Amino acid sequence: MIGSKLLEILKTFSSKEVRRFNEYVSSPFINKNEKISTLLAIISEKHPKLDSKELLKEKLFPLIYPKESFSDQKMRDLMSYLTKMAEDFIAYSNFINNEFSTKLYLLRALRERELFKEFPGIQKSIQQTLKKQKVNRDSKLYLNQYQVNYEMYQYILQTEEGIDQDMSLQGVLNNLDKFYLFTKLKMSSDLFAQSVLYGKSFNSKLLDHLLEYLKDNLSGYEDTPAIVIYYHILLMNVEQKEEHYQKLKAILSQYEHLFSKQEKQIFYANLQNYCAHQLNLGNTQYLQEQYDIYIHQLNEGILFEEQYIPTNAFNNIVNAGLRLGKSEWTLNFIDDYKEKVPKKHRESNYIFNMAKVHYVSKNYSEVLQLLQQVEFTDVYYNLGAKSFLARTYYEIDEIDPLASLLNAFAIYLKRNKKLSKSRLNTHTNFIKYIRKLINLKNKRFKSDDIGDTAKALYKEIDGAEEVVNKAWLLAKTKEFGLADSD
Repeated sequence: MIGSKLLEILKTFSSKEVRRFNEYVSSPFINKNEKISTLLAIISEKHPKLDSKELLKEKLFPLIYPKESFSDQKMRDLMSYLTKMAEDFIAYSNFINNEFSTKLYLLRALRERELFKEFPGIQKSIQQTLKKQKVNRDSKLYLNQYQVNYEMYQYILQTEEGIDQDMSLQGVLNNLDKFYLFTKLKMSSDLFAQSVLYGKSFNSKLLDHLLEYLKDNLSGYEDTPAIVIYYHILLMNVEQKEEHYQKLKAILSQYEHLFSKQEKQIFYANLQNYCAHQLNLGNTQYLQEQYDIYIHQLNEGILFEEQYIPTNAFNNIVNAGLRLGKSEWTLNFIDDYKEKVPKKHRESNYIFNMAKVHYVSKNYSEVLQLLQQVEFTDVYYNLGAKSFLARTYYEIDEIDPLASLLNAFAIYLKRNKKLSKSRLNTHTNFIKYIRKLINLKNKRFKSDDIGDTAKALYKEIDGAEEVVNKAWLLAKTKEFGLADSD
């Protein structure tokens, strides 16, 4: 029984949910088999530690069937029934805790049973529920409005009452359009991001027609800012144009208060991704943009997931602060918010980011000492540490350790099949160009005339679209005697 589907489900239950589930299973309406209730009661006594050997089927059977010989099939049947009840309980709990869903299904049932006298009162109640939802303008709002309008329209048809404009078929279709446009744009934006990440294409024929329609009719959806927002998010990602980035920022400053925290996190993640892409292209003016967006999210509480700052966001804030020359602010941020990093990564994250501060201060020995203390378990965290360590070795002319690191780094990239094509390319190119910098260093000892080679390398790096630490690579290339005009 240990490791069974039943126990895995029950492990996710809180103490309150376990108590309520016992009450649920004890109800004659749900269950008339006392053996199932007995099994649950025994398991509940062990909750939440459900890996005990006392929960082996052989141990449980005599407690449930004291006068019978062990039967594996009987235990399997009990577990199967209780598992089904646990799944039904989860579905029931989610349903009963959703105020809108319970009222909508009641509204539909009243109409289908032709209990029309009760219908207006429930309809009024559900409209009040929808008003509460308008605080957060996500796609569910428009789906819910469509569903309520549809029920009202069907009610009107059945009762032959006068058609109010808000409850007309036009109103039903308008809300259906809003739900569809919102969802289509949002999911298309996600799909496009995945296609870039994993190097896959997606069918956009219908989307192309939709975007063409919105191009000429977007003003008609100003009362639905979510549609306007996701329209600009999608075009910003697809076209990579500054105008959509700026329009998106302006719209968010006006309407972000209408959306849930989760939705706002999606909006700002897209802005951050655009800035990151522009920085990878060498457009350094987006560093301040990236920093400002993170600080806004930090100040408004948008950045936090529960009470924690995601590790990648924490690291990006440190990177932006240091690159902007805000060393003191960055050090204060690391100290002030170190406890806000998830516990699993807290210590390694603190050490890693303190190493960054020392790197900027050119305390390279301290950097190497700190990096040796970090346990790089996350793949992307691992990538950042390796590239950071490579730059440190380069700065202190430790060429042999650097060469060994780059060889190991290249093998790591080839073997890791989970990396996106884009991320693989950016780090592979970094390795390629830092190796060329090493070659330039070696040539400098043999010949003073390396200007043409350095110029060619600078031009190659500058023109590369996918390379991590691009600004650093260009700066190191310039150190070989290139003038600013070069």
